[in-house]
Amino acid sequence: MGEFRNIKDICPYCWLPAVPILYGYPRSGAAELMHIGRAVGGGCVIDMAMPTLSCPRHHRWRPPDHGSVVLPSHGGGPLEDFAIAAARTYLRGDPVEAERVYREAVGLLGESPGPSHEETLRMWHALAIVLYAAGRPADGETEYRAMRAAEGYPLSVSAVRTAEEVESSSRRPRQRRRELERE
Repeated sequence: MGEFRNIKDICPYCWLPAVPILYGYPRSGAAELMHIGRAVGGGCVIDMAMPTLSCPRHHRWRPPDHGSVVLPSHGGGPLEDFAIAAARTYLRGDPVEAERVYREAVGLLGESPGPSHEETLRMWHALAIVLYAAGRPADGETEYRAMRAAEGYPLSVSAVRTAEEVESSSRRPRQRRRELERE
């Protein structure tokens, strides 16, 4: 099983796990990652001071060069308290417990207020991010697809590829072009 990403990948505003923001015109691999919730698009303008991370609530930020996110002892209500507790398991680097906590949140929110409610969808996306970060991209994609279907926007892409497969497929056209130029 893969390792969790850097602990700076927790939103400092709502404590949900984050994905990278990709800037510039997306190549096919980047577009696929954005389509399945493993990254978000940031637009074509690129500036070194722009945010690099985004959470399911669409907060965007650039992590500090030092330290980590400081979690409060409690939030402003039950949902915030649950998000803080889930973030703590994620920050501990315990993929099994983090998955359990986020699945519990999705289950409870799915019962009330319902599977298509915005908070349920955000926690469901957080679950997918936790699974991606734990090195389980197929499981993450399954949860992300279910979340998008509940939201009313089912996905139409093939099964998720590993990061290495995405990277190698985005290099192949350039390598082939170089080979043709050499001939």
